[in-house]
Amino acid sequence: MALRETISRIFVACAAIGLLGAGVRYVSQLEVTGFTVDGHNRATTVAVRHLADVREGERLVTLDLDKIVESVVRHPWVKDAEVSRYLDGTVTIRVEEHNPVMLLSHSGLFHVSDEGAIFVRARSEDLNYPILTGVESHLIEEYPVVAQKIIDDALEIFSHVVSQGVVEENALSEIHFDEDLGFDLLLNNRTRLRFGLRSPEVQVTRLRAMLVSGLELSTPQDVDLDLDGMAIATPFSL
Repeated sequence: MALRETISRIFVACAAIGLLGAGVRYVSQLEVTGFTVDGHNRATTVAVRHLADVREGERLVTLDLDKIVESVVRHPWVKDAEVSRYLDGTVTIRVEEHNPVMLLSHSGLFHVSDEGAIFVRARSEDLNYPILTGVESHLIEEYPVVAQKIIDDALEIFSHVVSQGVVEENALSEIHFDEDLGFDLLLNNRTRLRFGLRSPEVQVTRLRAMLVSGLELSTPQDVDLDLDGMAIATPFSL
């Protein structure tokens, strides 16, 4: 009886190994039959497929997924990518694009993402963002760490004024940096908010208090928040 059970188990094991081997051979012969791109908006399907260079008829198991990702993120709008392959032969690339929130004046205008990445030159039909000025090109090229800190600080100020509701996002025209005076925010109606180099939280708190007290930013004026213990609003002369 024991011998019969042993022989039976051997046959089962051999059958399983045979099925496994057949499965491996089947998978190894699978070819790419389709290609899809998900999560894209600015990066077109054609552009992503071109960069990925995955062709129908290629062996599915021999695809170099890391190389595909490395190629796809060369697209200026693509922040990251992920590749999946399926037993029906389809390959899917999911892309994560940069989220533009600002333009940087630097030998032209470049998009800046919400994470501070300078990633592509802006086109004339896509300029509806506040512009960061005053960051000299030589600073970006020679001292990129310093330039990045200025960009990050500008984004922090922008985030604070918008999230706290003290300035409407579409009302902000420019964020200007001066190495001596710090940051100024310019609104579409010419109003200037002088933030300086202080913490944006402190300046936004001051500005909110002034708004509660009756300050109307719809009236063009100079609002200096960069004073010790006070803030002054001076309407512009008509």
